Amino acid sequence: MKKITILLITFLLANISFDQISYTDMPDSTLEATGPLWADEGIDFDNDGTLEISTGDGIYLNLFDQTWTFESRIWSVGYANAGWDHVQAITAIDANGNFESFGDGSMDNWGAGTVFPLNQDAYIAVEINLSGIIHYGWVRVMWNGTEFIYKDYAYNSTPGEAINAGQTTLAIAEYTNTMKVSYYPNPTKDYISIKTDHVIEEAHLINILGKITALNVSNNKINISSAPSGVYFLHVRAEKNNTIKKIIKL
Repeated sequence: MKKITILLITFLLANISFDQISYTDMPDSTLEATGPLWADEGIDFDNDGTLEISTGDGIYLNLFDQTWTFESRIWSVGYANAGWDHVQAITAIDANGNFESFGDGSMDNWGAGTVFPLNQDAYIAVEINLSGIIHYGWVRVMWNGTEFIYKDYAYNSTPGEAINAGQTTLAIAEYTNTMKVSYYPNPTKDYISIKTDHVIEEAHLINILGKITALNVSNNKINISSAPSGVYFLHVRAEKNNTIKKIIKL
C-alpha cells in the first residue's frame, strides 16, 4: 500500500503546482467571550496567536483583530454610517464580495431575525489581511434559533485567490517542472535548505498517506522540526516552476 501511495503521489505532483487551502477543524462552540472588555474567543486563521475575527457572545462578530488594525472583513449588508450591518451566508468568496472594513456585525440582524437557515450549516465569507496581504476564506456556522455554533474554517493561502464555501481541498493547476534544485541536509531533524536560482514561494510536505501540509519558507530554508519522523515528499514552487523530492525526517 505504501509503495502504491508513493508512486501515486509522485505521478500526481511531478508536473503540477497548486493553491493551498489552510483548513482548521474545531470543537463545535458558541465562542462566547469571557473577558469583560474584549472578546477573547474567535478565529485565528493563520495560527499566529492573534484573532483575525473575534466574537462577543456567539452572535456578534468584531471585524477587526486584537491589534485594532481593522484589517479583517466579513460578507455583510449595509454600511457603518447607515446604522451598520448584519452578516449573510454566502457560497463563493472573492474580491467581488460586499465586505465591510471595520466595526461590528450582527449575525442575527441585531435581533430582527436572521438570514441563516435554522439548524443547517451555513458559511460566512471572510476577507483577511495576513502580514499586509489579502486572503479569502470562510467560517462554517449553524444557527439553532438562539445562538450560532462555530464548526470549522479555512482560507486560501494564495493571496487574492477565491475560495468556495466549505472548500478544504487543493485547486490543482498544470505547470512545467523545469526548476533545478538540491535539498540538504537529507535526512534531517529540523531544517531543509534549498539550493536553486529561484526564490521559493510555496512549500508543502506530503506524507505517504497523501496528507499535505503547508510550510513556511524563509530565504529558501524550511523548518520541518514539528513533523513526525518518517519519509515525506517535499514539494516547492517558484512562479510556474516546481519540483518534488523524497526526504527523510529523523
